[in-house]
Amino acid sequence: MEVKTEPAGRLFDILSEAKKKPPNTKVRKVWADIFGIEVTDTGTILRMLADLIQLTYKTKSQIQKIENIDHEIYLKPFIKIEAMLSQINLDANWQSWQQQIDEPTIYGLQFCSDRLNREANFTSLKSSEIDQIKKDLEGITNSVSNSHLETSLKILLIRNLESLRQSLIAYLTRPCTSKS
Repeated sequence: MEVKTEPAGRLFDILSEAKKKPPNTKVRKVWADIFGIEVTDTGTILRMLADLIQLTYKTKSQIQKIENIDHEIYLKPFIKIEAMLSQINLDANWQSWQQQIDEPTIYGLQFCSDRLNREANFTSLKSSEIDQIKKDLEGITNSVSNSHLETSLKILLIRNLESLRQSLIAYLTRPCTSKS
């Protein structure tokens, strides 16, 4: 599987995964699972949701810049996406959010992704590359944790490694720019 770097494709991937989650699951758990973070890490969940909102905005903005298309058709999926993201209650059941991610919305994002790929030079990454980086970061973190380094140095290194891991997670939701 490839990880798309154009915003509509990334939004499509994230929302497609979200759509598959059980409706009786708490919103907090759904987003924590999707973003690969702890369910108790409210701050990071909210930051990732803010990045997802920004990704939605960036996608709309790039679609609006395309000439000679019916913008009304291409922007239709964003009505439900924005409605879903405008009411953040992490302790609600996923069902009310999930209903906004219907087939027309997902299908519309696919059209947006296809159109953006035709308009600009976007790259894609293999998910195996991202998985390998995550695995490497975990290995380095374990090495530091099990080392005989001074405790304060261990804490500093692990904090920075965690920052790298979260940057990688955030990459999947943050807006992107096309390759020059």
